[in-house]
Amino acid sequence: MYGFNYYEWSSIHKYVVVLFSLMIVYHTYIHWKWYKGVITKKLIGRNKEVIFLSVLFLFAAVTGFASWLVDLSGGSGTDRNSFIEIHDKLALVLPLPSLLVLPSFLHLSLPFHDIPTLFFYFIL
Repeated sequence: MYGFNYYEWSSIHKYVVVLFSLMIVYHTYIHWKWYKGVITKKLIGRNKEVIFLSVLFLFAAVTGFASWLVDLSGGSGTDRNSFIEIHDKLALVLPLPSLLVLPSFLHLSLPFHDIPTLFFYFIL
């Protein structure tokens, strides 16, 4: 695709993942007070979309990095492929709830208020 072979795309993907991960770590760092406040003040119910997307993204990131760690440590290809399968499925699904939450950040009205339920409705 676009003149790149599999290995070139894989390299591009790895560089983008590292850059994106550093940006996420920085973003979490500068908003740590908000996360801490949501948890300690028990405001999760009012922020369930953001918490849901954060957990979903974290799970996708962990499974992606786990496949790298299995490969670097000389683990079995079966274990690595298991993590890749989970990561790939999450990567395909993650944009849907992200796009559904976007209008609320732009202060637009959206008829869906229960994003996790909507998410599972589309998946199941």
